[in-house]
Amino acid sequence: MIVDDNPRIRKVIREILSNTFDEFLEHNDGEGASLLYQTFNPDWVVMDIKMIEVDGIEATKEIIKKHPAAKIVIVSHFADKETQNEALMAGAKLFISKENLTELTEVF
Repeated sequence: MIVDDNPRIRKVIREILSNTFDEFLEHNDGEGASLLYQTFNPDWVVMDIKMIEVDGIEATKEIIKKHPAAKIVIVSHFADKETQNEALMAGAKLFISKENLTELTEVF
C-alpha cells in the first residue's frame, strides 16, 4: 500500500516497486490508510509523513496498535534525525528519504 498526498510521488513509488509487487493499494491520507489496512491487510505499507488530515506518524501508530506485525516504511522529505526517530518510535520498520526512493528496491 502506498500512502502519500501527492499522486506523482505515489506513481514514482509504484514504478520503483512494479518489479516486486503486482498489486498496489493507494490512499492520499493516513486516516484512509488505516481503514484500507484493516480491510486488505497489505504485505507492506510505504507511508509519507506530512498529509492533509492524518499524518503518517499517527497513521503508523494506529495501524501498529491494531496490527503489531504490520510492516511500514516511512518516506519523507523531512529526513532529520528527530523525524527519523519519531517514525521508528511510531512502529515503522525503516525510514527512507524521498531523495533516495530507489532504496525501496533494497527493502523489498
